[in-house]
Amino acid sequence: MSKNNSSLCKCHLCAANNLGNAFQSPSPPAQATNEQECGDIFADSGAVDDVAIDNVAIDDVAAELNTAKDVIMSGENEIAKGQDEELAVMPCFVADSTKKTYANQMTNYILWLMESTATCVVLEQWYIDGVSCLTMHCKKKEFGREVFFAMDPKGNNCPIKLSDLTFEMFSNYLNQLKPKQQRKGVKSEVMLAGMYDLNKSGLMYMFKTSKYGAPTTDFIRELQLYIGSLKQNVSVKC
Repeated sequence: MSKNNSSLCKCHLCAANNLGNAFQSPSPPAQATNEQECGDIFADSGAVDDVAIDNVAIDDVAAELNTAKDVIMSGENEIAKGQDEELAVMPCFVADSTKKTYANQMTNYILWLMESTATCVVLEQWYIDGVSCLTMHCKKKEFGREVFFAMDPKGNNCPIKLSDLTFEMFSNYLNQLKPKQQRKGVKSEVMLAGMYDLNKSGLMYMFKTSKYGAPTTDFIRELQLYIGSLKQNVSVKC
């Protein structure tokens, strides 16, 4: 092998080492030594044009590595997004018994929203008018359940303007929940933790079965953190 070819081979190795070290964040002295050695080889070989070609090749490799890095980061973002969406959106088709449970929970929540002028603004006027015509509480709940089951993603029949619903409007409701009945052998704190999950799932189901589709990512994350803290407080009491 000629001196020039030998030098170029060493140059390739040295350049590859430098590129690898650049991604591994080497210490400054080691990098300076490699550059000095590579400079000596270049000086001895005198193959300036070949070195320029090698630098172009190295730049191409670096560009490919950066592209691969971007692809990996994009994939990680998509995974994270998918996890958020999985937490946020309930399936459209659930058991009838589960739908009834969601309907009861959300009807109670909607009636709670009507108790305050600060929160009833997120209710549709047609729903407020319909409930206002009823005097008995049981009839109001029956009306609410009928509306809940009639919701359609293609229609405009969701009783809550979910796009205007804030995290505070829902978290304040969760904060005042209390089990109405004590089940034998089950602590009230355990029942309360279950109520948090049921109300969260009921609200997500409303999003999915209405024209609103899904809440914002910020809303979901705040809700997850808040319910997690509530359940943690429950576990401490237990």
